[in-house]
Amino acid sequence: MSSLGRRREQDSTSPAAPAADTGEAGGALRPAAGWMRLSALLDAKRWVWPVLLLLGYLAQVGLRLFLTHTQNFPSVNADEPSYLVLARVLGGGTVTDMPVRVLIPGGYPLLIAPALAIAKNATSAYHLVMLTNALLNSLYLPLAYLMLRRLRLPSLLAYCFATAAAMLSPVVFYEQFAMADTILGVVMLGWLLGLYGLLAEETTPRRRMFYGAVAGLAAGYAQATHDRGSVVVVLTAVLLLATLVRRWAPRSATLVALGGLAVGVLFARLLAAYLASRFHGVPSSTVGTSLMHSLTDLHVLRRTVARTLGQTWYFVISTWGVGGLGVVLCAVALFRPTVPRVHRLLGAVLLAALFGIMLAAAAALPGDGRVDNYVNARYASALVVPMFAIGAAGLYRLKTRALLTWAAGVAGLVVVCCGMLLALAGSDLRKGWFILWGIPDAAFLAQNWHGLQLLRTTAVALLIFAACVAAAVLARRAVPLLAVGLAVLALLSTVVITKEVVRPYVRERRQTITRLTQVDQVRPSDHLVMDASLNWDILMSQPFQVYTGWTSTKKLKDGEAPPTGATVAVLPLQKGQQPVDTWPDAPAGWSIQLVDPDYGYAIWRNQQ
Repeated sequence: MSSLGRRREQDSTSPAAPAADTGEAGGALRPAAGWMRLSALLDAKRWVWPVLLLLGYLAQVGLRLFLTHTQNFPSVNADEPSYLVLARVLGGGTVTDMPVRVLIPGGYPLLIAPALAIAKNATSAYHLVMLTNALLNSLYLPLAYLMLRRLRLPSLLAYCFATAAAMLSPVVFYEQFAMADTILGVVMLGWLLGLYGLLAEETTPRRRMFYGAVAGLAAGYAQATHDRGSVVVVLTAVLLLATLVRRWAPRSATLVALGGLAVGVLFARLLAAYLASRFHGVPSSTVGTSLMHSLTDLHVLRRTVARTLGQTWYFVISTWGVGGLGVVLCAVALFRPTVPRVHRLLGAVLLAALFGIMLAAAAALPGDGRVDNYVNARYASALVVPMFAIGAAGLYRLKTRALLTWAAGVAGLVVVCCGMLLALAGSDLRKGWFILWGIPDAAFLAQNWHGLQLLRTTAVALLIFAACVAAAVLARRAVPLLAVGLAVLALLSTVVITKEVVRPYVRERRQTITRLTQVDQVRPSDHLVMDASLNWDILMSQPFQVYTGWTSTKKLKDGEAPPTGATVAVLPLQKGQQPVDTWPDAPAGWSIQLVDPDYGYAIWRNQQ
């Protein structure tokens, strides 16, 4: 399936190196005879792998639906309600407050807009969004399989490693919420496969044009999905211009790729412009401004460096070192002229994308005292699968000496990042605001759900990685069993993290978020105005919970008038305070409807 098999001059340190059989002691292995026979039997029928991929995809969908079947409302504020509000407008619904107060990219809301267009209430809409998430996020499996095949893994082994990659916690965790991370990594994996097809010398010219269009359009859609996509667009433009000058691909294919990139970026701009026209007065995201300020401010440079190191550390430990091996192999490929050019180019692009995204996130995140801003799991998660795939290919294809050498490099990378992070931000990590939701993989490895255990997490991750390397070296014919073992571990970690992190997180916010509309008689069709000093979770969640009406936030206690057409108002109620005193300047026609002292607010309704 892969064109790489024709290149006999490949370096043995490349995960795509040829299979020089040197027996158990080293070299690219031959799987055990039983695996070989089974793989050959499956390959003999052309229909088998499409069917197996479809069945695997459906199994991935089923897993994701099982993990989210208890979730009925958005709980990650203000991200989830903001995406859902945009989706509601794109699906033809009413315009309301933007919870996050800025316009965010609409690529993901566009995909879930059909769910909100057909749903009649917020609960059923959220269920349909979770179904959409499962269908989109499960595409990791077939795409990871294609990437592993291009790294010259046998079909059955590629399938097993792809299954493991698709179940990794950084892949599945964010899919359990209405967030752009559900699809961003899938888009970026398609982008990489498109670039590979464009740059691989053995690809036919017509197919290069197709792959170029895929790469360009995917890069543009990544920008339409999240601010991280801007890094992808810049890297794609640079690579395509260099390809045009150096003739690494036929000129026609490169021009098609540039055309696809232009169309994708134009689409992102037009989508943003349309949303801006619907949400009058809401500014666009200021991430770029914050980023440039932080990168040029020497006072926060130490913090930015520490956060970049912390994200690198987290990226490696969240894949048990296998993704770290992918990082090391991409770096090594840059300096190996015998590695095929397509691998060197994509290795450079992957590294630039990974560290560009981590640096941008490190600089742009606010200084709000959160521990997970230093070891953030989210922003680099979109590149977990491709790096894991490269690392898995390395476990299979590298000779023993090379594997041990680069595995030591992974260990060194993790230890250095951990040590530097402690030196630069140790006090902040000890005294900072710990939010379990932000570091689920580290908590799982340390089996500590109440704080960050940096050294214990590092030790456990390195032990798992050492076991993977030892299995590949000492029992190289059993690497297929290693792939199965990683899939089981991925499933276990994802299920445990869902039980220990996701479900308690959602459960703790249920009443605060849903009580107004499900208990306290605020109707989904109401025009709701909330005082700006209300509980933050209430303020952020109601623009979605008030499903067919609209919401607004005003400083009602300070005398600001409610907007025209408002039908209900919610103001904070202090302990011992008379309900009527919550809004002493209430306009004529407004009266107390209900008081909820348990949750600290009074509900007023306009009787006119």
